[in-house]
Amino acid sequence: MKVSAGGLPEWGDASGGYQYEVKTTNFTAASGSAYLVDTSSAITATLPASPTAGDFLMIIDGSGSADSNKITVSRNGNTIMGLEDDLEIDYSETALELVYMDATNGWRITNLI
Repeated sequence: MKVSAGGLPEWGDASGGYQYEVKTTNFTAASGSAYLVDTSSAITATLPASPTAGDFLMIIDGSGSADSNKITVSRNGNTIMGLEDDLEIDYSETALELVYMDATNGWRITNLI
């Protein structure tokens, strides 16, 4: 990703800078990746243990059944939205982007669809 003179990101392609992966079992997420999660069963996505400011990732309910089989986003020692709780995605067809800020604020949800 590049930043323009006006401070807005300039994406080189339609992927938004992400590398997309399909996940069917529990996994540890990596910065810069987007995960299309098969929710035919419940899955846990573990956030990176040692993130740095600006690390980002996306988690998508790829099969649209998170209302039946939730995606648990394990905070892995850091906070999510300043809270010391794991995040549960239990609404079908949810997509969310997380960006890491710092040790106090932790992971922030920047986009929620």
